[in-house]
Amino acid sequence: AAPGKKMTPDTMFWMASNTKGVLGALVLALATEGKLSLDDPVEKYFPSWKNLAATNRPTLRMLLCHTAGVRWFPKEPLPGPGMTLLAEKAAEMPLAYEPGTKYSYSNWSIDIAAAITEKVTGRPFDVEMKERIFDPLGMTDTVFIPTEEQNSRRAEIYVLAEGKAPAVAKKYNRNLAAPYKKIGEHPEAGGGLVSSPRDMIKFFQMIARGGRTRNGKVIISEPLMRQWATKQTGSALHVNYSFGMQVNGKGCISHGGALGTWGEANIKTRKARLYMINFMGGNKALKKLRNDWEKETVLKADL
Repeated sequence: AAPGKKMTPDTMFWMASNTKGVLGALVLALATEGKLSLDDPVEKYFPSWKNLAATNRPTLRMLLCHTAGVRWFPKEPLPGPGMTLLAEKAAEMPLAYEPGTKYSYSNWSIDIAAAITEKVTGRPFDVEMKERIFDPLGMTDTVFIPTEEQNSRRAEIYVLAEGKAPAVAKKYNRNLAAPYKKIGEHPEAGGGLVSSPRDMIKFFQMIARGGRTRNGKVIISEPLMRQWATKQTGSALHVNYSFGMQVNGKGCISHGGALGTWGEANIKTRKARLYMINFMGGNKALKKLRNDWEKETVLKADL
């Protein structure tokens, strides 16, 4: 919609909640190496969680599947950035529900999972994500804090309303507490990544390959990939969710982001596809475009 500008495979988009699946991949990579277990209780890494009143103890698996009882995000501003700070903050508040009994979508929950990876590795989760996921896949444009050059390639965020021409959003703040309200200033595992179509399809191709890079390096083991493609939210819950991603029971692993980005990979058909757009709001024409695309466009991953 911007005059004189065209979208390219290297245009940078805010990936928003697509980030959750990437954090899920990091956890599964660490589980593949035996550095953690998906059923580790949170209190193993953060003893302050022992004080939370709950019959079922919240686990890493629950955090990644939004069933740990953690709210969406702290309402009040935080004293600073950091996943450990978010994990300790959660221990100060009562859980919203008994862990494992409900599904409640939560950036905070994913951030606590990221804090656990930091405890396990002794390094910031974004550093581990780069070295274990992005570097092996050649994802050089996938970052939490873009460079000046990468920002110059950012897609505008548009406001779309029925019957009106697209308009550039004058201001967009994430629905999170400070210091995480702005995009691109601090790493946040629940939705902070910025990436390009050329880069992001590489992530979904890795999933379609069954957890391997193009040259065959194992990032996530085959048994854990099968778990990832299997519903982890329990038979009593209607939401089909697994380790930061949605699943359909037919090998498909997918997720979207707040401004319309969406990706899908299928470990059975070995196909991957990606949809990139940056908009606020929506209209009937846009929904039809997306629906038609989902029905008709199936791009084979270049495996």
